Amino acid sequence: MQFKNIPGNQKIKEKLIKSVEEERIAHAQLFIGTEGSAGLPLAFAYAQFVNCLDASKDDSCGKCSSCIKYEQLVHPDLHLSFPVKGAQALSEDYMAEFRKEFLANPFLNVSDWMSALGNENSKPNITAMECRNLINKLGLKPYESKVKVLVVWMPEYLGKEGNILLKLIEEPLGNALIIMVGESEDRLLGTILSRTQLTRIPLFNSAEIG
Repeated sequence: MQFKNIPGNQKIKEKLIKSVEEERIAHAQLFIGTEGSAGLPLAFAYAQFVNCLDASKDDSCGKCSSCIKYEQLVHPDLHLSFPVKGAQALSEDYMAEFRKEFLANPFLNVSDWMSALGNENSKPNITAMECRNLINKLGLKPYESKVKVLVVWMPEYLGKEGNILLKLIEEPLGNALIIMVGESEDRLLGTILSRTQLTRIPLFNSAEIG
């Protein structure tokens, strides 16, 4: 995902790009925007820009080996976490399905995601087992890139299990960037809110989607 492929949000794009240029990337960030906003696409565009091998002043190149893998969400140093169904479920068990749904619709919502899994009437969650798995993954050295990236979509579904991640959020292992993408500050653990740099993502206006 490149910034140029996301409508609007120019000020936010400039802020994210500037943080990279000035080497002032906050290691734990939270993007909050209501359903239909560009939080998740922006997170992936930002991660791609951070690890691009030939970035311009305002976007990733979209052509280097890193970008090609990021475009398909298959980069080995990109880790994803998202709501699934089941007390023992892990995101990695549904990675192929998530890639398919996101690439088809970058503005994916939880309802559509659960429907894609055939669990539209089930309550999604991000489990304690998932949190521990993420800690283990970020403890590994990067395979190819300078920065490991963890994107957590809809951290509202962490519940109290999110406290397992607090030390990781405060002190990411190695050179890691954690980007959480949610819709509601009110549904997030206060301990997570206080430990992340918040960026609010607005809804598109008519000119941006026209």
